[in-house]
Amino acid sequence: MSKNIILLQVVDIPSMRKSRKDYNPDVFKIGAKSYQNWAANQDNVEVFVLDELLYPVEDMKITVQRYHAMDVLDANGIDYDQVCFTDADAIIHPDCPNFFELTDHKYTVTNTFGSMDWVCRSIENWGHHLFGDYRFPFHQYFNGGFQVFNKSHKHLHEKLIEFYWEHKDQILWLQDNYHVGGDQPLVNYIIHQSGVEKKYLPYEFCMTDLVRSELLGEDMLFANQYKGIYQFNCLPSQNGRALMGDVNYWVTKTYNHLYK
Repeated sequence: MSKNIILLQVVDIPSMRKSRKDYNPDVFKIGAKSYQNWAANQDNVEVFVLDELLYPVEDMKITVQRYHAMDVLDANGIDYDQVCFTDADAIIHPDCPNFFELTDHKYTVTNTFGSMDWVCRSIENWGHHLFGDYRFPFHQYFNGGFQVFNKSHKHLHEKLIEFYWEHKDQILWLQDNYHVGGDQPLVNYIIHQSGVEKKYLPYEFCMTDLVRSELLGEDMLFANQYKGIYQFNCLPSQNGRALMGDVNYWVTKTYNHLYK
């Protein structure tokens, strides 16, 4: 029987240490451990860790590199049924439902929850500069941090990579100047324009922006109430100082709370 694969990127990028004060590659290992613990209790699910860059991050940001996932699995002789992208600086609840069983073998995602201003500017700017002013409804914009796909979708990721190299300089400029996403607006446009059938899973499978949703706190309400995947983004800071703890604090605290 073909495996279902969770693909995680656990890569130390030295240049990130200079640009992000909260950058700590050890936190990826903690996140990966939570996925490995979860997978061990599921039928036919394995975790594949991509621990090397395919290209220098100056040429292609690491979040875009993961769209080579099916090529990497094929090159390693790993047969698979479905593959899930998710972020390594996140924690999955040990009792999270098996999302591979919920996809109906469609391209499966979650809606983006958080700043709708950010979402609309992402659609507007990438659409204007790269996609001929094409637009799609903002409520269909999905989060790049959780995607489940299969071999029938490989051509879409191949198209994304081909499009990236054709428009590399403009994409890097957009990423660095508009700050409204790395791979996320790109994959949204590729998938929406393709017309491929999608399935949206609930917020629990990609719980972003926990502060805005008023779930993040020392009482661990989010982890006690929702058996999902927790993404620790958009944490408040002032003058470079974290006001509620940084991603390292919350990944470690959540892992210890759920697994120890």
